[in-house]
Amino acid sequence: MNFSTRLHKLLAPIILVLAASACGVIPAAEPTIDVREVQTSVFFTMLADVTLSAPVATPAPVFTAALTPTDVSQADYPSVVASRFQTLQETFVEFIEIHTQLTANPNISRNMDWYSQAVAALVKVTNGAAEIARMNNYPPEYAAFHQYMQSMAAEGNLLFSNTMLALDNQDLNAQNQATTNLSNMITSLNQAFAELNRLTPAASPVQTLIPSPSN
Repeated sequence: MNFSTRLHKLLAPIILVLAASACGVIPAAEPTIDVREVQTSVFFTMLADVTLSAPVATPAPVFTAALTPTDVSQADYPSVVASRFQTLQETFVEFIEIHTQLTANPNISRNMDWYSQAVAALVKVTNGAAEIARMNNYPPEYAAFHQYMQSMAAEGNLLFSNTMLALDNQDLNAQNQATTNLSNMITSLNQAFAELNRLTPAASPVQTLIPSPSN
């Protein structure tokens, strides 16, 4: 699979402002993760729209996702990992939108339909990173890429825990931690993407890596 640099300029950089009112309703805070941080391949051409539906009275379902088998031969590893990495890039863009909405309005998680979408997006992004990280039968030249994916998966475990605290409890401290976790994952994602470019002979190398946003 041929990878090249393509940055999607979709959101402007903004800072996180945290405040709490005496009445107990958490006020909106501005999001801090910029979707432009995610470097994408030429195969990714559209941003998935997140549509908010009307609130429902029934509790949100519990989301589970089976991990994809990782017993891939070394010969098949490059093509398989390229396909999965492309899918992971797409799920990152989707989850960044969810994260931005939650940061702007922590109380949105009380909308059960939106909550269901948020958890589904969270599961996809963390499981996607974990599945690639668990592919241990990689060619020697993919060692650095594998290390970046392992770092991403480890940070994904923290992202999952902190995001669930933010979703369930409107916990602003957990939301701040989730922002840091997501920023760290984006850094690893871009490093892994650059490594894939280097390993693909026909691909143009990444010229510039945009630094991860700071809190």
